[in-house]
Order: sequence, then structure tokens, then C-alpha cells
Amino acid sequence: MKRNILFVFCLLLTVPVLAQSTGPGGISSGLNFWIKANTGTTVAGGVVNQWNDMSGAGITGNMNLSALNPNNFGPSLAPVGINFNPHVVFDRTKPNSMITANQFLGNQLFNPSNVTILQVIKLHSFTGTGVWLKWENWNQSPRLGFEVDNGGTTIGQLRFDFGTSGTTMFTPVNVNDQYILSDAFVAPTTGTNALKTVMMNGAQIATATTTANTTTCQGKIGLGNEPTATTPACGGTSIDQYPTTVDVAEIAIYNQTLSPADRNKAESYLAVKYGFTLDQSATYANNYTSASGTTIWDRTANLPFINNITGIGRDDASALDQRQSKSINTAGLVTVLNGSYNGSTSPVDNVSNTNTFAANNSFLLFGDNAAAITYTRCFTSTVSAQRISRVWKVQKTGSVNTVTISIKASDFPAGIKHLLVSTDSAISPTNTTVYAMTSQNGILTASLTLANNSYFTFASDTLALHPTSNSPLCTDATIQLNANLSGTAAVQWAGPNSFTSTQANPSIPNATPANSGVYTVSGTINGCPLTPGSVNVQVTNMPAPPTVTTPIFYCTGDNAVPVTANGTNLLWYYSPNGGTGTATPPTPSTLAADTLVYWVTQSVNGCEGIRTKLEVAVRTRPNGIILATQSTICQYGLDTFNYFGSALTTDQYDWKFPLGASTLLSGSGQGPFIARFDSTGPQKVRLQVNHEGCVSPESFYTVQVNAAPQLRTAIKDSACANETVIVSLNYATPGIDNYTWNFGSGTVVYGAAGGGPFGVKWANAGPQQVTVIASAKGCPSMIYRDTINIHPLPYAHLDSISNTDICSGDTVAIKANLIDSGSHYTWTPVRYFGVVPDTQRLAYAQVPLPGYLAMYVTDSFGCVAGDSVFVNAKNCCEVYLPDAFTPNNDSKNDIFKIITIGNHKIQTFRIVNRWGQVVFETADESVGWDGTFGGAKQEMGTYFYYLKYRCVNGKDYEMKGELTLIR
Repeated sequence: MKRNILFVFCLLLTVPVLAQSTGPGGISSGLNFWIKANTGTTVAGGVVNQWNDMSGAGITGNMNLSALNPNNFGPSLAPVGINFNPHVVFDRTKPNSMITANQFLGNQLFNPSNVTILQVIKLHSFTGTGVWLKWENWNQSPRLGFEVDNGGTTIGQLRFDFGTSGTTMFTPVNVNDQYILSDAFVAPTTGTNALKTVMMNGAQIATATTTANTTTCQGKIGLGNEPTATTPACGGTSIDQYPTTVDVAEIAIYNQTLSPADRNKAESYLAVKYGFTLDQSATYANNYTSASGTTIWDRTANLPFINNITGIGRDDASALDQRQSKSINTAGLVTVLNGSYNGSTSPVDNVSNTNTFAANNSFLLFGDNAAAITYTRCFTSTVSAQRISRVWKVQKTGSVNTVTISIKASDFPAGIKHLLVSTDSAISPTNTTVYAMTSQNGILTASLTLANNSYFTFASDTLALHPTSNSPLCTDATIQLNANLSGTAAVQWAGPNSFTSTQANPSIPNATPANSGVYTVSGTINGCPLTPGSVNVQVTNMPAPPTVTTPIFYCTGDNAVPVTANGTNLLWYYSPNGGTGTATPPTPSTLAADTLVYWVTQSVNGCEGIRTKLEVAVRTRPNGIILATQSTICQYGLDTFNYFGSALTTDQYDWKFPLGASTLLSGSGQGPFIARFDSTGPQKVRLQVNHEGCVSPESFYTVQVNAAPQLRTAIKDSACANETVIVSLNYATPGIDNYTWNFGSGTVVYGAAGGGPFGVKWANAGPQQVTVIASAKGCPSMIYRDTINIHPLPYAHLDSISNTDICSGDTVAIKANLIDSGSHYTWTPVRYFGVVPDTQRLAYAQVPLPGYLAMYVTDSFGCVAGDSVFVNAKNCCEVYLPDAFTPNNDSKNDIFKIITIGNHKIQTFRIVNRWGQVVFETADESVGWDGTFGGAKQEMGTYFYYLKYRCVNGKDYEMKGELTLIR
């Protein structure tokens, strides 16, 4: 096909050459590329990101994910791909591909006219062109590769490309969706011409001419798609996109055309490993050959057992270690495993089989004669059985010990029980060993050591007859005999009363006890004699029905016990007719109210009698709960309760309220019930309901009764009107958060809230009541009351007073009214009155200041009343002096002095003449000037005085003036 021209980078790589010690079939010479899925793969995240070249040639390098292919998801690894070996999965819908790490000249990988490519692949159906293996010289067209062109007449046909020109070569068969072992090679013919050949399973299927592959540019091997670009010098970096859906198990490329013998070794290696059968026709007559040249399967010697060849073995030169195998052919039905296994323990893949081969070059292969797998042969030895026609022949090389032969039971006729191993192909009884096969998970297995040139096949269970009947049975029933045979059989029955029959399953109607006895059957099947078998038949007269106690009563939810009856060999039924009885007596279900009906029979000597009816009545056990208005209440509070549930109003209701802690006020039946709770703490209300003898479980409802506060007041028994009385608490329970006080007609003097104390006074005489209610967490206390007796105040009145308008320091007389004899008088201010007997109602007071004089009367109850009077005690501090005096000794106006005496104190009284000379001075207001100075009479005229004095109010005053001395 036409390709885009790529720019190719020419680069000479220096790659170390690894030692080549192994290769397919032990052929390592010329092996330049070798990948196999069972080794050398690196998987990360489910993606094979590296696949190592195992050739050791060091030309290609390992394969990696193709970076130039966009959206390359990478292939995955299927652990169980072909014949218990893995393969690498390339999916064109992703797409994914891999390329070699190195670029190289084509002639480094192959010779211009010589190449051999071995591959084990499975090409899947898809539309369009796909390339899964390709090296190509982009600008010159030389190439090596494989593709499929799914169009026209070439759908599913392999296309093998080699050289720069020649015939486009397609295989003539469609290989889609099947595993193939392909061997494609090129061999030179004349000049630069060569011949391309494709073989499949050891048979040539196509040839075509081509020209030699001469390359001057480098490229890479692509897998799953076209290869990536070569060096720019060769024409570009673009690529074609031909992704392919293909499973690749193994690929090997040689730079030579392998000889037929070497090609057979390599093909034998791949055939054993992957379960292929090399072409066994006379044309190709493929033997299987090990790397050492040993024939491990001789086609001629093993005729006609040359179909579905299957093998295991170890060949170190090929790196082969195949421990279990099954032909990939549809007709390949037998799996062989190295070691001993069964249907539960068989490994899922080759690597999980832990049994190794003791020596190199050890093989065990077998093939079959393609005969039918139906029972067509008799076999009588230690067992009498039928065997299938197909036979397998074994060829063993080297040391292979215990192996397991495994088959799927569904692939063979029913009844396979034995593996027959013989030294002759006819499976003669005298030369045959019988191995019992184990059945697990639908797999039949037998573990043994198979000898070289031994034969094996499979046989049924023993052909002994195992007849059965419907015995025991009753009189008038029909005896049914059964030979239990399948296939073409001829039988002969014999029994009591000269009974005979050639039917396989005869019947005897209207049986009587005389028909009891042993019945024997013999015969042949498919020409094979059957070992006779016998069955004993018992016919008995019908027994009486069993006796029962019915009905039986339960309540829903009861633990029921199995029903009982009086009889032998009881069988229980759920209907009066038909059905299959059970010896296990039924246990009634009490999940719901119902009437359950059972029937029971008894059997004597296998004869079952008629059925007896037994009824079980399941009555409803009431359920229900107690509903309450409140779940938490206060002490002495009321709560309401009702029933809720399935019970009827006509059922019996047994309510229980806490004894001594509550008082039921009203209620009946389902409720409502009203109860008062007097005790604190959790209080349980209980209820049981009785419906027709079925009592409900006791229901509980817990009411949390919170304590009401407790308190006591403290107040004296009596007081006087308008006396401030202390009201307080002398006890209160903790947690009180509110108080409500009521003092009646009293007036609160102090104290505003809480538990007090309060100061309260009452104006009205007589008994007065104090109440208080406390609450804690919303629970009120009882109302606490206390009473105080208020006495009226005594009548107090001042009857008289001598004077109310006086000078400071004057004395007044004051008199109170007469009170009862038990009263006492108190006069204030005490300092005014001095000591006055408390029984005296007349008192005297010296009043220094203006104010009230009070009298208080205390009666016999200690109540005090008083009366007062205002006395205006003036200072009386005015000082008066004359303005002239006549000191002429006529005893009239002879002395100049202060006229007003009292309520003041003279500090200085001075008289000076007009020259300022002091002619008189005193501090005694009772002393005056007589008009002399130094004993000499002073002349008439004007003089001046100066007076300084202090009044009783504590203030100082001054006076100045003139006086005239007249003689």
C-alpha cells in the first residue's frame, strides 16, 4: 500500500551483544528478536509499558510504548491467554502500540533475501486495515511485516510483506478470532528474487515472489500498529495509523531461512507450549522434535492417534517449562497437569503449577483417534462398564512422573466414572488398569503415572443394576418397579406370584400383601451384560388414622413447639389431599393471628393411613404503649394517661399506678386516666391488656416527678402598728429560682425579691397573714402561710406646756395625758429633760434651741406612740445700751451699762473719750461705767463705746456707738 514519506534520522547505534543460549526449539543462531508474553513484560497500572527482547542479539532493544502514536493507552496483559499461558492484548479502539527502543537498518535484523518469523497470535475481527508487526524503510519501501486488510475478498487473511516489490501475498484462509501458529519465511531464488512462504501449524498455505530487501535507512519495529518514524535523512517523521486488535503470545525473528529440521524444532516448541497440533497429514507428517533433536512425538508410530495433540514438558534450550496443557482445538477435551490435582485445586495458569520436571528434555504428549465419545464398547474387568470409542495414545520422553488427567464432565456422556489405562489400543481388560475418577466442581480427575506407548480412555460407572420401587405401600396401591437404565437395554424381571416382565419399569396394580417379596432384574445394555439387582417390596394393610388433641391455642409471639399426634411413623401434611408428607412435625407460626390446619398420617410397614386434621388457633397478643400528656411533672402535679395499640375496647386493661406515691383521680379501660403524683423521682405506670387469655407484655411509662420546693418562714408572733417587722426564711430546699410573697395590707419597707429578708409594717391592727410560694425548675411549692398579730399604737397626747415662745436656755413645763397604768413615758430630747421617772407625766425641760419636745408612751405590748410640741427657743441675743446717762448720784441713770442680760457672753466692753483714751473696759455685762476714770469724774461730753459679744448660736457680734455724759 502507499505510504507517506518520512524524514528518517540515520543513527548508528552501539549496542552490546548479549550471549545467546536459548531460542525457540533451541535455535538461537540468527535469532535477532524474540518476545514472549510469559516473561519479560513490565506491567504498571494494568498497562504493559515494556516488553523485553529475549533474543540476546542486542539489535532492537526492548519494546516500549509508542510515544508518537497519539492517545496511546498501551496494551494489557491477559494472565490466562492461550493454553494456560499469557498473551498481550492490543486493542485498536484505544488505540495502543509498542515500538523497539532502537532504530536500526533492516539488514541488521534480517538478510536481504533470508528471514524467518515465527508468531503465535489471535487476530480479532474488525473493519479496515490493521498492522500488528512491521519494520519499514519509509522512503525506499523495503519492509518486513504483517497486516490484515478487512475488505473485499481478503477479510481475515494474513498479508506478509517483505522486500521492495513483488506479489502482494495473502493467506487463502480467514484466521480471524482464532489462535494461529504462523511460520513465515523468505528464501532466495534467482538474482535478487526471493520466495515468500507462510506456513500455519506446520503446513504450507501460501507462497509469493518478492525482491531482496536492501535498506540504507534505519527504522524501528512496531507492534500493534505501524512503526514510528525513522531518521530525518530518510524522509520525514510522519507515520500511518493502522491499529489492530490482536492478542500476541510470542514472536521470533531470525536473519536467516531456517532449515526444515530447525523450523520443525521451533514449531514443536510452540505447539507444545500453546496447545497446537502440527499438521499430521501425509503431506507434511510433522513429528514433534525437541531442541536436542529427539523425536518427542512420532507421527508414523502413533498413527492413527494423531488428533488434538497435547503435551507438557521441559526443554531448557527452548526455555520451555510447560506444566499443564490442553489442545486449543475444539475437539481437544483432555487436560494434562504435571503433579496431582483435583477439580478444586487445579491451577488456573501454567505459572501457578508448582510441580517441576526432574530433568531436562522430559516430555509427555498424547493424541486421540478422533473416534466418538459416546458409549459404544463394553468393558468387563474389575468393573463391568461401558466405555467410549475415543482412545488416546501417550508418548513419553525422559522423566515425567505423576500427572493428572482432567476432563469436564459436561464434555462427555453422563456417568463417566473411570479412567482406563492400557498397554494396547483395544483396551483389553487383561492389559488395562482401572482408575476411579474424582468429581469436583464439574471436573473429573485421576492422578497416575503414564507409561510410554500407553493408551487411555474413559468408562462409565459399573453396569450393576440397582433397581428401585415405590415400596413400602398399602393394599390396593400400584407397585412401580424401576430398573434405572438409560440407553438400549434388554431386561427380565422375576418376582412373587410368578411375576415376570421384560419392561424396564413395570407396574403391578391393586397390590395385596401377597405381592410382597423380592423382585430381581437382569439384562444387557448396548450388548454389555448387566449385573443383576434386586429390590424388596412390602405391601401392608392400611393402618388407622393417628389421634390428635385439637384445637391447640397460642398467642401471637409465643414460642410454639412442634405439633404432636399419637401414632407410628408419622407424616405431616398441609392439605387434606396430595402433597408430600414430612416426618418432621411442623411448628406453628405465631407471627400473626390465624387458624392453622395440619393433617397427619401414620404408617405401618411402610403403608400410610388416612389423614387426621389438627387445628392450631393463634390469637392476637395485644401490644401497645402508654401515652402520657407529660413525661416530667412537678410534685403534686397531675398527669393524664391513655392506651395506644391493637387491643380492643372490650379487652381487659390492668393499670397499675405507683402505690403510696400517686393518687388515681379518674379513669377506666383504655383511658384517659388522671393521677396526682405526691412522691418525687421516677414513677412507673404499668399496664397489661388481656385479649381472650393472651396477655400483652407489661408496658411501662416512667414519669419523672421533680420535687416541689420546701420552705419555712421566720416572723415573730406580734408587732405594733407601723413597726417594721423582719420577714425571712429559716429553711428552703436548694435550687429555688423564684419566690412569690404576699404581705396582705403590709407595706414593704426594704427587700425587693428572692427569699428575703424583708422589712414589712402594717398600719392596721389585728391578725395579718404572710404567704409565700417558691418554684424550682418550674415546680411550685405548696403555699406557706404565717400570721402576725398587729397591736394598735397607744394614744399619746401633750395636754399642756407652760410656754412655747422662749429664749434659748429657758425652762418650760410640759404635761402628757393619762394612759393606762402599765404604760411608760419617755421624754426627748433627754438632755433637755434630765432624769424623769418613766411613770411621771409632768416634766420640765430647759430648751437651748428651737425645736420639738416629744413624749413617747410605751404600752404593755411594747407599742410606742408619741406627741410633740414645737418650742421656739430664740437666741434672745440683742444688746441694748442707752445713749446718755447722768452720773450725779441720784440713783437714777447713774451707770452706763448693758441693759439686756443673758443669752450672750461679753468678750470686750470698752469706752473711750474723744481722744481715744480708754476710760472704761470690762468683760462682765453686769458692770457699767460710773463716769469716772482713775477715780476722777469725767467731764461732760460725748464718748464712744465698743462692744464685742458671742451669742448662744456661737456667732460673734460687735457694736459701736456714742454716748453723752451729762451731769
